[in-house]
Amino acid sequence: AASAQRVLVFFRPADRADSTLLHAWQTLGPPPNGGRQAFTLDGRLAVVASEDRAQGSSSARWSIGPGQTLVARRRNGQGPQLEPGPEQSGQAGAPARVLNADGGPLRITWYCDERPFLRQTVEPGSAAELRLPLGDLLFQILEPSRNGLYRPADVLRSPIDYPVPEHIRRVEILWSLQDLVFDPPGAGPAPTAGGEEPQPEPETGPLPKPRPTARKRKS
Repeated sequence: AASAQRVLVFFRPADRADSTLLHAWQTLGPPPNGGRQAFTLDGRLAVVASEDRAQGSSSARWSIGPGQTLVARRRNGQGPQLEPGPEQSGQAGAPARVLNADGGPLRITWYCDERPFLRQTVEPGSAAELRLPLGDLLFQILEPSRNGLYRPADVLRSPIDYPVPEHIRRVEILWSLQDLVFDPPGAGPAPTAGGEEPQPEPETGPLPKPRPTARKRKS
């Protein structure tokens, strides 16, 4: 039954590149007989730079905002470190950026309100970028992954889409049988990844059916 499933909450990814993976930002457990759950969304962003390997060393977590740039590099044989970078042009909507100034690829993990939600692998000389505000929340049922990461293609497969209204800091969910009801209602039609036509956002929606995540075969 859907009530026995864990419902994962993701931020809608801006792209579906192989170098982009998603963390479930929230994990919700629908009560068996319905009820209410709520979470807050303050939008406080931070980043961590890590070596591009399992159990690689990581930097301290740094706060970051729109139009700000951080530079990631390794120094003196130690793990990646973050430091302030050059200011951007100040144009409206300028993204938050983390520039890889190291000699090899780095993993950049983005956090919202102390919870990870996005990991990007960035080649030397390139930058991980994130445009703000973060936008839609996607509610999805997926089998647990081994490392807590999911491909965008899995997350974008028929989720419930909730465009977060502007200036909202608390989202309340009413679990009603197999449906979700949001308070406040969604902000309206939202752009979709990959250029599809935007779909109207319902104030309620059926829970997505459980879907297994795709696993790559071992070579």
